[in-house]
Amino acid sequence: MESTWINTFKPKKYPKLDKDIEVDAAIIGGGITGTTAAYLLSKTGMRVALIEKKNLSESVSAYTTAFVRCVVDSRLTELQDFFGADKAKRVWESSREAVKIIGEHVKSEQIDCEFVHTPFYKFANDTTEWEELSADADVAKSYGFEIQKKEDGSGINPMNSGYILVPNQAKFHPLKYLDALRAKAVQAGVLIFEDTEAEEIQETDPFSIKTSGGMVQAGKILISTYDPFNKPKKLFAHKGIYTTYVLELKISQGKLEEVMY
Repeated sequence: MESTWINTFKPKKYPKLDKDIEVDAAIIGGGITGTTAAYLLSKTGMRVALIEKKNLSESVSAYTTAFVRCVVDSRLTELQDFFGADKAKRVWESSREAVKIIGEHVKSEQIDCEFVHTPFYKFANDTTEWEELSADADVAKSYGFEIQKKEDGSGINPMNSGYILVPNQAKFHPLKYLDALRAKAVQAGVLIFEDTEAEEIQETDPFSIKTSGGMVQAGKILISTYDPFNKPKKLFAHKGIYTTYVLELKISQGKLEEVMY
């Protein structure tokens, strides 16, 4: 599977763990969640270690679209029906907060990662899809989110049966961003280890992580892998099993507005 991010940037390599260590907090998984956690914890003065099973440049975050937006794959009305209004609202709020936090990190740490704010458009292909999309937009507005509806479909190039517009979303080069954020975390004392697989968590005091290269003792542990390595049985019933695809095309400059669809 190809990734534009991997093909256009090579992040810094980190060593494999080869001895036992003791820290205040250990993070399993070096994608955007784990890296962000390590960076934020480094600001508190805690001793932090981050371990990644594979190469950091090949984490799940290396295959993301790198769109940071409130609108998630699941429809907002479905989230509301399933989890209730408060939790559905928090899903969108968490994404809005992600746009804010990443933007703040880019600015404060002067990270060159092609970060840019853009509007996000989601359009309907037929009247049924528009009814669903319109209902989601109405719920989002009731939660206080800024969102626009265009039922006649005018104003954008793709043929559509209506669309919504969410302003001030963002996109960026994830590997450039994560590489710079890890470097800042390391400067603050974070230990990072690649090719170090977590094999078992021992619930001792302090906790211990048995890895392929040594033991990691930690007062607190954060599992930030795409799939929890310990595979809890309850998780299976809560996962949405589906595959998404990204098609990359070269389009002449000026043909389309710099937005997300």
